[in-house]
Amino acid sequence: MKAAPLALACEDLARHVVTLVAGWSQPAFGLVGGATVEAAAELAIAAQIALVTPRERGRAILRADAALIGLRVRLRLARTLGALSEGALLDCAERMQRIGRMLGGWQRARDSKRLSGDEPPATGA
Repeated sequence: MKAAPLALACEDLARHVVTLVAGWSQPAFGLVGGATVEAAAELAIAAQIALVTPRERGRAILRADAALIGLRVRLRLARTLGALSEGALLDCAERMQRIGRMLGGWQRARDSKRLSGDEPPATGA
């Protein structure tokens, strides 16, 4: 399982989102800007944790997936508020779709390993 492309794609998306949000007007930023940056950062962090911490990989994949869902919602809200252009939303949507496919691949590979007994058990609750 190649992990680096997912982590790099998540970091790239997070940088892109920060750049977009930096240009938002104060009302739009106040409504969804901070939460949007936070969701993008959480996605990148969870992908890095999945990459470097095999015992936490399952939980990190779920965290990344939840952050991706939150990011999608926040970007659509930003579009509704007029803070994000249709083109910028579509660009982000393409990036998020690619990341979602990678996360799904990681989850399927992890499930397969777990069923075969190759995956280390998760630690903690």
